[in-house]
Amino acid sequence: MFGTSESFFSLPDKVKATVPWNPQNVGWEKMSQIRPSTGAPDTKESYQLQFGENMEGLWMSDAHVPGFREKCLAFMQRVQKVSERLMVCFARGLGFPDDFFVRVHDTTRPNSQSVMRLLHYYATRETNDGTVHHRAGAHADWGFLTVLFQREGQSGLEICPGRDVVTKFALGDKWTKVDLKAGDIICNIGDLLMSWSDDRFKSTFHRVKAPCEPGDYYGERYSIAFFNQPCKDAIIQGPKKKYPEVTGEQFTANAMKTYFAALNAKRESETTVTSSTNSLPVSATSITAGA
Repeated sequence: MFGTSESFFSLPDKVKATVPWNPQNVGWEKMSQIRPSTGAPDTKESYQLQFGENMEGLWMSDAHVPGFREKCLAFMQRVQKVSERLMVCFARGLGFPDDFFVRVHDTTRPNSQSVMRLLHYYATRETNDGTVHHRAGAHADWGFLTVLFQREGQSGLEICPGRDVVTKFALGDKWTKVDLKAGDIICNIGDLLMSWSDDRFKSTFHRVKAPCEPGDYYGERYSIAFFNQPCKDAIIQGPKKKYPEVTGEQFTANAMKTYFAALNAKRESETTVTSSTNSLPVSATSITAGA
């Protein structure tokens, strides 16, 4: 799958731009994701893919990457099966029927919202010119569960475990490096599962650190993230009903609203400090489920 991803990202930007990102969280974006934790764009590009109706007209043509749609969907189905096995474990832990989460993440339904995100981080200079190159600023994913793949030797991923809330972006906290071997899979709990479990399961802060010290990886970096998100009409509420009942569609909309509010607050704070008027407009920012 990484080979297919590389084939896509090696295309000219004008070709990739024929499948542009849109607010349904599908399509290609480049250097447009700004994290509230940094206030700066991540130095990467990505292509969001879904199973359902949101992908109409947004699959890259086989003329540019032969077999692209077929290969991606086959891989997505395999990762979905892995995800469903984990969903059974979470359901049992919360006292729900085994198929409780599997049913509401049915990818055969047109209103499925699960996303596979192909990611390409740009190489950064090894010379220190004073510029901080954020690969992916600190954040927690807002979906249910993220299944993450990365290539061996392409380090940078770090986690900040033990957080009880996801509002401070783990700034100033201790980070732990995650070095994977070929075939390893990382699973991140997202904000949605945290809410659905009445905060029993905590969402995971993580980042892709900007390389800046000996041993860091400065080259091009590829990863693949599969964000499990419930269908739009799924009803979300934990067994103890700690939070109000919402649909899958409402939860996503609320998460985007919270993200934008935090981003705007970050920008306003920096504007006050620097007296700068050159911040990017919100309309230029893409929002996705996570890194």
